[in-house]
Amino acid sequence: MPESDPHLLDLFSRAFTEPGLARGEGRHLLRPGDMPWEVFEATLAHFVERTMAETPGAETRRRLRDLLSDLHLRPSLFSDELMRGLGVHEARASVLRAIHEAFAPAPLVGRPLGEAVLDDEKAFREVPEAQLAQARATAETLDWRRVSDGEIERAFELNSVYLWLDDSARSFYLPAFRSYALHHPAGRCEGFTLLALLEPSPPDAMNRWSHAQRRAIARFFEFVAADQPWDSVVVRHRDALAAWRALIE
Repeated sequence: MPESDPHLLDLFSRAFTEPGLARGEGRHLLRPGDMPWEVFEATLAHFVERTMAETPGAETRRRLRDLLSDLHLRPSLFSDELMRGLGVHEARASVLRAIHEAFAPAPLVGRPLGEAVLDDEKAFREVPEAQLAQARATAETLDWRRVSDGEIERAFELNSVYLWLDDSARSFYLPAFRSYALHHPAGRCEGFTLLALLEPSPPDAMNRWSHAQRRAIARFFEFVAADQPWDSVVVRHRDALAAWRALIE
């Protein structure tokens, strides 16, 4: 791992005790654009490790996460080691468990993901029937847990595949999408998954799920919103997020 930067380490320490330093213009001091990412992450990891050693506890972790939020940095995009120091790794694992427990394997009744992607591609190229048939024949239709990352990545390469899925298929794939988004938070899947459930009114979005499933969805939203509270989707749908959050309070 690269050596940490002493000057930036001192700035992090100041920002931890003076929260205003990390906001506004001060954000540029704590996120130097000319510093290699590896050095920045190593410095941040050193700071988190040192701070937790000096003052262990949940309150220190909360203040560290608040500091990252002021810097518009998402904890989930850092290394597993750093996420563990912040308590984020454990929180993500808890949300993943909730999704797996709430959404049992059930057969797909509806259009497979690969076929939906090809239907989208019909808008700009001719899609042979044989290709559609192959997509149907090779699709995972029994257990959402076995849907591959590659299939999900392809589905969200150009657009939101939600446009081409019927309600039954959305129900089958939604836990796979959320599980994928938690493991790959920088991808397009996360944003489209948020929009698909936040843009309808909360009652309309909630009605198709069991209570346990609604709670799992709410925990997913809570994790993502805490990870990037400044994001435009999170800010724009604050009321809908609050309605979902009420399920777990």
